[in-house]
Amino acid sequence: MSEISAIVLVVFYLPLCIGVLFLINLFLKKSSVNLRGQRTLMACLSIMMFLIVTWDAIIGGYYLNQLCQNKGGAYINSDVLVEGIYLNSRGEARHTKLFLEKGYKFVEMNRNRSRENGYIRYQLGPDGNIEELLVSKLDSKYTRGFDNPNTKVGPDFLNITLSEQYVENIVTKKRIAGFRAYRTHTWLDRKLRGYVYPKTCTSISKFKDLEKYNDSSHYHELITDSKKD
Repeated sequence: MSEISAIVLVVFYLPLCIGVLFLINLFLKKSSVNLRGQRTLMACLSIMMFLIVTWDAIIGGYYLNQLCQNKGGAYINSDVLVEGIYLNSRGEARHTKLFLEKGYKFVEMNRNRSRENGYIRYQLGPDGNIEELLVSKLDSKYTRGFDNPNTKVGPDFLNITLSEQYVENIVTKKRIAGFRAYRTHTWLDRKLRGYVYPKTCTSISKFKDLEKYNDSSHYHELITDSKKD
């Protein structure tokens, strides 16, 4: 549950619950229910009111924690080293800087909007500047991809989603590395959509300092020549 949702509960929902419980308690005192029965009923009502708006945050938090710990962050599925990567987009040298800095020897992109018009190969020259070379076919065997950021995972009754970026083999479609970012929106979070951010793996304190969560693009360094350093 987001911080804003928690504030909304404390500022608005909690006073409402206290008021309702106060009225019910007054009614019970005037009824024939014995003291033990009154306390039991008030305790049950208090727990019920608490769980009505927090049950999905409690269960969702558990599942999110498990996903983050076992599947989240940077991952490597193969021990192959990747020399170059293909970005399925229109060629622009400025978009290749990050990937070349991550250790790729070259980056390939479409010459323009159509793949049929050839490709541009980018690489760092001796002076450290980006060089461009026109090629007719791809040399890279791997490409970058993204999953739908709203892909639902976990139990259907919880709103836990996965946003994944990855590198895969162009021919076999086998994913060799990537970064999985899990997040959850509680019922109240969704009602306050536009005002709150989903709870993510990196918002859980025990995951913040783990290496696999430090940099969402770190997996590129792990499959390039920089892995040897």
